[in-house]
Amino acid sequence: MSTSALPDFVAEIHLLPVGASGGHSHLSGEEWRTVVEINNEFWSATLHFDGEHLPGEHFEVEIWLLLADVALPMIEQGMSFTVWEDESQAQGVIKRLTRGSARRLERGPHATEHLRSA
Repeated sequence: MSTSALPDFVAEIHLLPVGASGGHSHLSGEEWRTVVEINNEFWSATLHFDGEHLPGEHFEVEIWLLLADVALPMIEQGMSFTVWEDESQAQGVIKRLTRGSARRLERGPHATEHLRSA
């Protein structure tokens, strides 16, 4: 999702049980490509985590956003968010923005201007 070696932010998430049948999903593979909803805005993202996680677990993730230059000015430490893909869902809280996100914020909105004109 991102060419940056550092994530845009680090968060604590809680993996929730989902599905109309009451089934449970789990995360494995140490990467989750998903959508993150923050303040009614939806962002494509990749979450990186250690190990395998079952519903009900709380764990730390590193998050890279596809359009970080656009999203990061609207994101602050302590904000809540929701993530989902297929039958896996989670709720999270942003623990900290990273130095990588600070560098992208310094570049400003002109860094993605070519995307809006395409």
